[in-house]
Amino acid sequence: KWADKGGCSKSKAYNTAQKKVVKGLMPVGEKSSKADWFKLKVKKKGKLCINIKNGSTGRIRFQIYGPSVKKGYTLTAMESEDEGTYYIKVSRKDKNATGGYAFSWKIQ
Repeated sequence: KWADKGGCSKSKAYNTAQKKVVKGLMPVGEKSSKADWFKLKVKKKGKLCINIKNGSTGRIRFQIYGPSVKKGYTLTAMESEDEGTYYIKVSRKDKNATGGYAFSWKIQ
């Protein structure tokens, strides 16, 4: 079962838990500018590991914002230098990208 849990804005971001898989959708017919927002509450310093699975046609962009990443960072790998709340923004990199995605995160 695939549910679209992402919030429609940063202020309405869906709260995620460490080590839990979160699923989302980029459905057909949705505006290409729409993004899904997720909240990650990091309570200790360490390496922030995010495991992403893309099951969509086209490319989907994952960007992270937080205490040490004010302007956004397209996800590849990063160190979590600060505790606090981080946000993941999932949006279409290709205008016609559709389908599902999933991710999970943890601190090592």
